Amino acid sequence: MKKFTLALVLIAIAVFTNQAFSMEKRPAAKNTTTTKAAAEVLKISGRVSGSSWSKSTITVSTSSGSSLVISVDKNTLISKAKKLINMTDIRNGNYVTVSYEVKKGVNIAKSITVEDRSLSVPTKSRR
Repeated sequence: MKKFTLALVLIAIAVFTNQAFSMEKRPAAKNTTTTKAAAEVLKISGRVSGSSWSKSTITVSTSSGSSLVISVDKNTLISKAKKLINMTDIRNGNYVTVSYEVKKGVNIAKSITVEDRSLSVPTKSRR
């Protein structure tokens, strides 16, 4: 009878111990879904050759002759001389540097910096 009781106790210990280990927290399974990579920020510099206030877009033309339509949204930071300005303050002929992302095929500006560059060539002063 002692052997039977001992065997029963050992089996009970084995069962309860196994249950305790199985209830232990296990590391979460790795997420197998792929996450989208962060959008790449691109940059373009050139002259403003057009704008549409109703569509919130500007067209930037580079010195190489290419042009790019950039959309402006509520998150776009627009500055000139380190001061924030509005989109309506941007004029055709202004030299701009634009940081933008391409989202669903649309170029969306993150920031637009209007630079103080005149269109005319400076003249030499006479003495």
